Amino acid sequence: MTKIPEDKAVIETDLSKLVTILTSLLNNAFKFTPEGTVEFGCEREDDFLRFYVSDTGIGITEEEQEKIFDRFYQVEHTASRNYEGAGLGLAISKAYSEFLGGSIRVESTPGRGSLFMFIVPCNNASDIELDSGRETPFNEDSSIFRKSVFVNEDH
Repeated sequence: MTKIPEDKAVIETDLSKLVTILTSLLNNAFKFTPEGTVEFGCEREDDFLRFYVSDTGIGITEEEQEKIFDRFYQVEHTASRNYEGAGLGLAISKAYSEFLGGSIRVESTPGRGSLFMFIVPCNNASDIELDSGRETPFNEDSSIFRKSVFVNEDH
């Protein structure tokens, strides 16, 4: 077992749901950024880890930002109609982030890009030991697995 330094964070979460959220946000960022950049990362914010995906793509109007987490909603931009999708990725991401004890939100400016952020609860790493990253059942009756994620940042 490896002891984690006190200034680090640990999350115990459903790995498949966390990966699904990140995958959906990254797929959208690349899909709607024909030219420019896409960035993603994670940082500690009190008792949460904040994951973010930022792009310099087509952006989303303020009016549409309120609707994009609804099932089957697709931004009605002419440009967005050139892209495939059922309009479920962000709705699933919202449901999963809430299931994991967090939330998701967006900040965007049309023509300049978007910043999607979601948070999940984390623990202080002091007094927590990792078992070499091996998955172990969260409880015997559940399909949820415990996965330790080690976050190391320079701030």
